[in-house]
Amino acid sequence: MLVTRRKTITRRIFTLEVITRIAKEIYNEYEALERRNTSADYKCQVGFEDDSSFEADSPESLDPDRDIAFKRPASVAVRLSHKTFYIDVALHHGITKGTLIVSGEEKWANEVYYRLAELIDALPWHSDFIIRFKPIVSSLFYLAAGRVIFVVSDFLSPLSGSQRAAPIDEALPLIILLREYSQIAYPVLISLAWLMILLGGWAFVHVPLEQYFWSLWPCIDLDFGPEHRKSEKKRRLVIATSLTLVVVPIVTTAIFGFMSK
Repeated sequence: MLVTRRKTITRRIFTLEVITRIAKEIYNEYEALERRNTSADYKCQVGFEDDSSFEADSPESLDPDRDIAFKRPASVAVRLSHKTFYIDVALHHGITKGTLIVSGEEKWANEVYYRLAELIDALPWHSDFIIRFKPIVSSLFYLAAGRVIFVVSDFLSPLSGSQRAAPIDEALPLIILLREYSQIAYPVLISLAWLMILLGGWAFVHVPLEQYFWSLWPCIDLDFGPEHRKSEKKRRLVIATSLTLVVVPIVTTAIFGFMSK
């Protein structure tokens, strides 16, 4: 009986060594078919950011001393084609997901699939503080962006005589009512102020944050090629520095500002 096994690949880092191991696993199956005088096709192709590509006729061709080490990879495809047996590993650097497909006789397909799946599942992904605590980091950015929005709005508000407009949390009608009618409602006031800041920040930075910020930690990270071409690593460093030197101080200042009132 013929079966097909499929696997979605996400959140994995693929070094050239790992790609070579995957290529060897598939190439071994290709050689086994050749020994049985069964015609089959093997293909291993690496695509680069400059739209060029490199085809390896065997795993040994994936030599780190060759041209493959001097260009930024964009995709990897390793494929075995036969009228009955089929293996395909497709990886694209970035936020898209990769795929593993194995098709053939049930016993063979299961053995090959689980062997490759086990190899892939054992691969690491990014363990940076930022990615491990994504919800917290996102909230910090939302709060910082929201606070900046409200501070700028307060700064640009019209002047009344020689006095500036009231602070932003005092300029909101609902908060004014709460302050006038009950000191007990002050915790509610604080909660509403924080909620408005959080929602304001979310509305302002959510889309670019999800599309750009998190793309610096790609679902499929082809981590080989020249170090100076790995732009994500440089930008991740900038983000981490910004979080430490800009975002956290802004949020901390906002917290102490509310607590002191």
